[in-house]
Amino acid sequence: MKIWILRLFSVMMVALVMSGCGHQLPVASEELLKQKKSVLVVTSPDLPAGLDQKLGAALNEWRSADKLAWKWLPQKTALDDEALNSIRETAYDQVIVIGSALFADAMKAAAEFPNVKWSLYQQSPERSPAPIQPLDNTAVWQADAGTYTILWNDWVKQQKLAGAPIIWITTTGNQVPATWAPSEEAEQIVMYDPENPEQWFQQLTFQAKQINAKWIVLYTPEASAELTKIRSLRIPFLDMTASVNYSLNWDPILNGIRENVKTDSWKQGLYTYSENEATAQMK
Repeated sequence: MKIWILRLFSVMMVALVMSGCGHQLPVASEELLKQKKSVLVVTSPDLPAGLDQKLGAALNEWRSADKLAWKWLPQKTALDDEALNSIRETAYDQVIVIGSALFADAMKAAAEFPNVKWSLYQQSPERSPAPIQPLDNTAVWQADAGTYTILWNDWVKQQKLAGAPIIWITTTGNQVPATWAPSEEAEQIVMYDPENPEQWFQQLTFQAKQINAKWIVLYTPEASAELTKIRSLRIPFLDMTASVNYSLNWDPILNGIRENVKTDSWKQGLYTYSENEATAQMK
């Protein structure tokens, strides 16, 4: 009798095992969510034309092809409570911020959430980007400010060889390269003062006559409103801010972000966009 019972029990166990073959046990939705990689994307309102559509298409592709979970907060002028609460409530693999205007807020938030990886992307090139020191949990991508210098080096050298003095119009935030206007030639630099435009123009007129300027070069976009006055001096004029076509190629940049998240290849640091990601040409 005991032997018969043992045999019956064995047959039942085999049947149970066989019935389970080829059927995957259901996974709890919470466990599945934990297995997915997830990112929070925050973008500023001043994205280049078409970038928001390109970003939306990329995010949908990442979700379908890579099973990447994401949340996108567009048109943000600051990392507000909505963004910060989302970081508190969700264990994101990365927070991706696109837009230089959000960098200051992002650095403060990165200090508040040291266990979160932050990736900051400049949305358009700046000749003199604000200096930034990445934290241990931040990676920052910026355009190479030196590109402007490289493009204009030959022209500036030609003027110097020809003995043609240049008056540079700029601001403290847009320093003219020292190789173009060394400190001993300070009289060739005029700092634009939007608070006192008449006094500033008088100073420009005085210095241009003092050095017998052969060129006036606008090195800061802040003074673009004064072009009519500048041209009234009847000195050859060059607007460097409008003479370079510098654009970012977002397809390779977004592909890099995708690969970064997929392969866990995130690394802290300050980076410049590669030649494949940014192009600059003289107009």
